Amino acid sequence: MLNYMLEDVSQHYSVTKLRFSRNFFIRVGRKILGRYIVYFPFLRCSFFMPNLYRTLRKIKSGDSVLLIGVLLHSEVWAIAKSLPTDCNLNLWYWNPLSREYLGKNIRRNLSFIQSLGYQIYTFDPNDSSKYGIHLYNQFGRMIRVNKNYELKYDFYFLGKHKVRETICNEIERVLNRMGFINLFIHVNSADEMISYAENIENVLHCKCVVDIVQQGQIGLTLRPLEAMFYKKKLITTNVDIQKYDFYQKENIFIWGKDPITDLSSFLASPYKEIDYNIILHYTIDEWIKRFDK
Repeated sequence: MLNYMLEDVSQHYSVTKLRFSRNFFIRVGRKILGRYIVYFPFLRCSFFMPNLYRTLRKIKSGDSVLLIGVLLHSEVWAIAKSLPTDCNLNLWYWNPLSREYLGKNIRRNLSFIQSLGYQIYTFDPNDSSKYGIHLYNQFGRMIRVNKNYELKYDFYFLGKHKVRETICNEIERVLNRMGFINLFIHVNSADEMISYAENIENVLHCKCVVDIVQQGQIGLTLRPLEAMFYKKKLITTNVDIQKYDFYQKENIFIWGKDPITDLSSFLASPYKEIDYNIILHYTIDEWIKRFDK
């Protein structure tokens, strides 16, 4: 999915997939050492695949570097120590911190990363407020659609079923009972996954995207952006979506707040156009400029 997102921006920025050494002993060592890796500076370059280390060494003084997602402490440290000391280092979290650091001390993890010189960002307002890190919105890639897609489904959902099983089953059951044509793809294993390009194809074939957020999450998933980019309606369990600049009650139905009896009229009513400058704000092209200092 991230490769799909970054396909266009790679024309203007250097995009590198982080590949670390597959040597069993080095992999185990990275995990065991964690933040204590600072006491073993001679191990820094041995963590990477040789071609990645050469790429890192080409980064110049004053360049901006953005890490997307979570790495081990030892890996984040090794990257920072392989770069000129005056690089602008950034790390953006794409998932809630409670999920990324399950069972771990979140504040201690963040403190270590900040001590290495990174500015830390999150997509989630709760995490930003609770842990005092920068809030920066979710992003997506908007592709140009050159043909009209047949509308095959009223509602479309793609997601991991296990983490949201109860509410997902409830929504699907209600929609089926109301006679809608639905496509719900429940992913419980790697074998059930589809490509992100296939996901976008399904979005283009539907009238309304279904968005079910994880418990405690108020930051945006990709689904509201996919719906906005391709002028699809949205059902979401995220009540806080009302606070976003693209929210229009004509386009977004909030499950648990808006009356179920209004669902049919909601789907049948015209889509309300969103200001293009608002849409542009959530595209990868504009989003990444924030880190290009």
